[in-house]
Amino acid sequence: MTDHEMMETHSCAAFTVDFQSRPESSRVPQRLMKYNEDLNQSNNKISKQELDRKQSEADQRRKDYEKAKLDRIRECSEECHKIDTKVQVLLAQDAKRQGLPGTEHIKAMSTRQALMSIKSLAKDFSKLTPGMDYSDTVMLDDS
Repeated sequence: MTDHEMMETHSCAAFTVDFQSRPESSRVPQRLMKYNEDLNQSNNKISKQELDRKQSEADQRRKDYEKAKLDRIRECSEECHKIDTKVQVLLAQDAKRQGLPGTEHIKAMSTRQALMSIKSLAKDFSKLTPGMDYSDTVMLDDS
């Protein structure tokens, strides 16, 4: 069998890779080496007191966050209560204006008082929802 006949019958290639004579790979970047050294040193040097201190600080942050959250909820609840009171007054005035029965005991508000009450209500809403855009709202004149 000749070489030419062998190539026709077998279609494969074989080669040898010498891993021993490989060129030396590039060096590890200094930043990575320093980072790994710092990481190893810092992980090995934490004491029980340090862990306890960090845990107590985390607990304190958690308590402060919960307290702030409860304060925000309380403030929001108070604002909602003020808004509800003002809305009830305005609804009573509207019922009085329409002449609905059961509104005889309600003292009528002047137009100026009603406008001031509405503006105050709008201001309270803006405190409650500071992120909302009120540019599309209808503005009332003082006239």
